[in-house]
Amino acid sequence: MRVLLIEDDRMIGAAVEQALKDAAYAVDWVTDGATAIHAAENEAYELALLDLGLPMTDGRDVLRHLRALGRRLPVIIVTARDGVDDRIDGLDLGADDYLVSTSKFANCWHGCALCCAARALERRRC
Repeated sequence: MRVLLIEDDRMIGAAVEQALKDAAYAVDWVTDGATAIHAAENEAYELALLDLGLPMTDGRDVLRHLRALGRRLPVIIVTARDGVDDRIDGLDLGADDYLVSTSKFANCWHGCALCCAARALERRRC
């Protein structure tokens, strides 16, 4: 499975990229919204893991653009934005799931993201 990892934090991104590769996923890691949009337009992915606090183009705008492409790419938001309105907004924009990444959770969010990725893909295949 080919995953688009969209995360600007180098420590988190490196840990998640390695965890995904260890689990036999092919990973393209980008660190800003503009590059994420370009990658999604030009490559075929089976899952996107999306941080919202991105430079250049906010993660919500990335998600809007991905949905405007008309592709059924499963997107899981993984972010520190924990407000109820943020969650509702992310899901209303078309995210398949929304994970809140706190400092305590940051060290292990990749495992949760993998579980959510599997669930998102299962929903798409039903």
